[in-house]
Amino acid sequence: MAEIVQGILEDTVDDLLDIIEREIFTEQEVKEIIKKRRTHEYKLNRVHPEKKHYLAAIQYELSLEEQRLKRTKNTKPTSADRTFVKRVISLFQRCTRRFSEDVSVWKEFINFTIRSNSERQLTQVISKALQLHPRNEELWLISTYVQAYIKKDLDAARSLHIRSVTLNPKNKNLWKHYLKFESEHGNPETLQISLDHALENLPQEKDFFMQEVKSKLNT
Repeated sequence: MAEIVQGILEDTVDDLLDIIEREIFTEQEVKEIIKKRRTHEYKLNRVHPEKKHYLAAIQYELSLEEQRLKRTKNTKPTSADRTFVKRVISLFQRCTRRFSEDVSVWKEFINFTIRSNSERQLTQVISKALQLHPRNEELWLISTYVQAYIKKDLDAARSLHIRSVTLNPKNKNLWKHYLKFESEHGNPETLQISLDHALENLPQEKDFFMQEVKSKLNT
């Protein structure tokens, strides 16, 4: 275990040296960071680490990132400025591998990639979360929102909406959000097609669905 922990810590050395050189953290503060990380890593590299240990390590790195942001307002940016973000992403990746069934962890991971502007990781995390939890309504709604309103990719959002109702054809709420999306971003033809498919799967919800589309279809 000691060699594994040491290897993980050594991967961050260059970034920490840069942070010292630019006087963002002092040498003593970096020594304390390494000490804290070592403590966290020994817990995470046990045979059966607990979720709380991952979350504690993540929270510690987030506190460091908050301090870094306050101290780098007037400094020239370098790649080392992402060191704490990269560390948090790595911890989330390890956590979701071990606790892949826990949707709450995936949601926290998605939220972090949004807040940290980690666009590549955001796409990967959403894809993996949906692959593992294709029946989870909330993950679909988060994912379609991200594509439509954060990444501004309406085609990708539409594809996700279609996939969500294809895999969950009896989910009234997913159909509702799909119809709402087409009402706002589609045209009457695509909206009518979507409504027809919704009614094929849930004919008993006609009145419910019509509330979402009546203004656009003038029905």
